[in-house]
Amino acid sequence: MAVPTYFPFIHNEWVKTYKTIKINNPFNNDILAKVYLANEDFLEMAIESASKGFKTSRNLSGYDRYDFLMKIVHGLEKNQVKLSETIVHESGKPIRFARNEVSRAILTFTWAAEEARRLGGEFLPLDVSPQTAGYYGINKRFPLGVILGISPFNFPLNLVAHKIAPAIASGNSIILKPASATPLTALLLAEIIGEAGIPEGIVNIIPSAKISPISLL
Repeated sequence: MAVPTYFPFIHNEWVKTYKTIKINNPFNNDILAKVYLANEDFLEMAIESASKGFKTSRNLSGYDRYDFLMKIVHGLEKNQVKLSETIVHESGKPIRFARNEVSRAILTFTWAAEEARRLGGEFLPLDVSPQTAGYYGINKRFPLGVILGISPFNFPLNLVAHKIAPAIASGNSIILKPASATPLTALLLAEIIGEAGIPEGIVNIIPSAKISPISLL
């Protein structure tokens, strides 16, 4: 049987790189997949993509962000079995815990979608002294920019969701490096994100042997 092959997800495309690793089932050491890793050249490509994506994401309406996130929720719901089985195979997690993780990831994206429509600000009366009578303050939230997320191996879907979902909800773009031992679930999520029609560059998922925040400065 042919071994499945996975690629980094950059600018809504699957990008073939130069180096690969094999992902093994920790229970029986079977080879599950071959994964292409992003080296420095492809990290630069991801940074450029995320920078372009941020120009789009920062201008999306709250409803647009909500809509993209809910499409991802529907994709997660449709692929619950596949995601659960992938978590089991690549992490060795018992199936009932894997199913719970998928359910929690669905909630994480749902909560983020709901928050996307509530991320406004505050209107503050400042008339607390005679000198400020008639004055008001406005507190408004603005997207930060490009976010780097690095997720651990023990929750290969939900801890990825905890980084990607809030980034989308708040109008930022993100580069996510999944754990080298468990990248397959994150790349399945990338498929779902791509199918949701999210604009290019807002989410980049790049398996990599090493990545440091310093390399992205």
